[in-house]
Amino acid sequence: MKIYLIVKNDKITNFKYECESCIYCQASVSLLSRKAKNISIEKVKNFAQQANSYFDKSTNSFGKEWKEFDKIMTKNNISRKECLLLPINTMLDALSKKIL
Repeated sequence: MKIYLIVKNDKITNFKYECESCIYCQASVSLLSRKAKNISIEKVKNFAQQANSYFDKSTNSFGKEWKEFDKIMTKNNISRKECLLLPINTMLDALSKKIL
């Protein structure tokens, strides 16, 4: 999976990806690419942190801003946890390598 981000003024202004993976990865990265645009890096990182701990907690809902993820990140999909989180963790990795 490859994720390409354009960040301006601490907001993701463009999000593109290349994905040759399972349907769970594809669904997750598709949602992420739509929801992360024009969102502050801080909010995106908070969502990523929440997503990474989602399956370990009893919480069953993301906030209003990320509610679409409630449909794919369910306790029933715990066996596909890594697939669902791969795009989110790849995005975090891309943000950590931000080139100025």
